[in-house]
Amino acid sequence: MRRDESGTVTIWFLGVAVAILFLGGISLDLWRAVDQRRELAGLADAAALAGAGAVDTVLFVASQRDGGVPILDLDPTHAHAAAVAYLDAFAPAGVTGHVSIVRPPGSATYVVEVSLERSMPLTLLRVLLPDEAPVVLRAEARAVPLHRPP
Repeated sequence: MRRDESGTVTIWFLGVAVAILFLGGISLDLWRAVDQRRELAGLADAAALAGAGAVDTVLFVASQRDGGVPILDLDPTHAHAAAVAYLDAFAPAGVTGHVSIVRPPGSATYVVEVSLERSMPLTLLRVLLPDEAPVVLRAEARAVPLHRPP
């Protein structure tokens, strides 16, 4: 007795095509997420460094008078403004963030902390997973002024 096997290859091929589409969607979305996360981390680092460059020059100059030890610390208002200005100038649309200037317990200097967030919608995986929420990418950076004596 012979069974009718017509269409078996077509069904098998469709199954393989869906599997390849799913794997392609995973790899495409994964690499997009890695790339956008890397971009977000670079942006957070640069904003923190921009804030860490806002040294309190009055304190620095006053501490060196009469041969004193130089004190290198941030001006919190200017540091915050510099980090926010950097983000305003260079952050792409859809990036949200928070800049804070804190003095950790036991520390002698202020620290610039930048945390950024971005939502990334799925591309090919959205076809297979239509109810899936966008991926939320986060990056954080911290920076302090560094004094290296001559």
